[in-house]
Amino acid sequence: MMNFVACTNIATALFCAAVLIQSVRMMRSLKAMRNSPLSDVVAALDDSTERAKTVLSEMKAMLSHG
Repeated sequence: MMNFVACTNIATALFCAAVLIQSVRMMRSLKAMRNSPLSDVVAALDDSTERAKTVLSEMKAMLSHG
């Protein structure tokens, strides 16, 4: 029968292997997303949000003066 230390070492090794596998999968997914048109959509949405903030602040300033 294995003692407690050996069992925890095996469990830790299995968890480390699982983390490595998931890290490789995540890196592949991020690399695929970086090259996809989705990043262009996100950039366009970010630009639109900034423009909307500018317009809203201008409208707020205009309404506070009038």
